[in-house]
Amino acid sequence: MSDARGRAHVHCVIIGLTPRDDEPKVKRLFSYPQIDGDTVESTHLALSPYLFDASKLKDRHLVVQEVSRPLAEARKLISGSQPIDDGNYISSALCWLRRIHQWIETLDFQPARCTP
Repeated sequence: MSDARGRAHVHCVIIGLTPRDDEPKVKRLFSYPQIDGDTVESTHLALSPYLFDASKLKDRHLVVQEVSRPLAEARKLISGSQPIDDGNYISSALCWLRRIHQWIETLDFQPARCTP
């Protein structure tokens, strides 16, 4: 028995996948406007990967489109989130503290003398 009775719901999506050459002309979606109600069927000539009517989309198979400049007024990224450091900057705080400690030990310096 759930403590969240009437508040939590499970959504199940079953998708039939077919090769593009074999796909049916009419696509069918089944939904439940009321969770305990009857199924409602809708038909579509095209569906997007997000399961909404895509009959007016230029490319219904496109999920994310690559662009070469920012969509908003933002500075252009040079390399983005690209791991180009051979893993040197991806580490835990403890690992960084150890590296800093090792670096400090290699330094050859004289402590500063403070005069009052």
